[in-house]
Amino acid sequence: MIFNAHTHYILPGNSCWISDYRKITHGFWKQQLIDNGVVGALAMYCPPTLPFPKTNLFEENKEIWKALKKDDSLIWVPFAMLSPSQNTPEQLKSLVKNHGFKGLKLISVFDNKAYDPERDGGLLMMAKELKIPTMIHSGWREVAGLEKIKKNIEAFPDQTYVIAHMRPNEKGCPKSHLFLLKDFMERGIKVFGELSYVDHPNRVFDAVQMSLENRLLWGDDLPWGGANTYTNLAKVVCAPINQESKNKILYENAVKLFKLEKVLSRNRILGEQERNK
Repeated sequence: MIFNAHTHYILPGNSCWISDYRKITHGFWKQQLIDNGVVGALAMYCPPTLPFPKTNLFEENKEIWKALKKDDSLIWVPFAMLSPSQNTPEQLKSLVKNHGFKGLKLISVFDNKAYDPERDGGLLMMAKELKIPTMIHSGWREVAGLEKIKKNIEAFPDQTYVIAHMRPNEKGCPKSHLFLLKDFMERGIKVFGELSYVDHPNRVFDAVQMSLENRLLWGDDLPWGGANTYTNLAKVVCAPINQESKNKILYENAVKLFKLEKVLSRNRILGEQERNK
């Protein structure tokens, strides 16, 4: 069983340009997940191209929810992708209370402004009030650097975070995310690391050697991340670690974090009933 902790939901009939010459359709995106054994996914708004177009994120998130309600192909965990430059804490509350969102995705790339506790505090405090986890985008630009993310988390430590992506930091250190996760774990701050863009299976091995197997989530950032779920999945499957650690990374940690035990149990019972007909 596999849970994808980072995917962007392409609406039916829509597509996403991941480069000047490659367009990913809803059908291709969905088939990548299903063909690789993904049974559930953390789903977020998918812009049609990068850099982010100017759009109304609050309304885009609501459109995602409408589509997810009709889509029973996977177990979906919707996260509201929001920016403090555009969105209010009350909008986050509305998405959670009225539209079934299960978490916040905080992004800096939408307006290219650095993470800042004063600027982001409203959304983060609302996430704490709602008792939902917050995913924070990392990398590619200095505004989304690990030091800035660290300041946000330290300013509001009494909640759960997921740091998205695991690329080398601005100085090229391939283990920078792991050092940060270890530091937070030792201080009792609940922070998970999502593995899209991890550079090598040996990096997953390094994480397990650092006793971080309970703080890792597998994801591939589909339709980005090379638009290839199999290659991203291989970074964990081929890592020189035991099967118990692989299971934690591929689905067990996500099941616990997103409280999916009852959903999976119900689906298993329904599947058995269908087979016994």
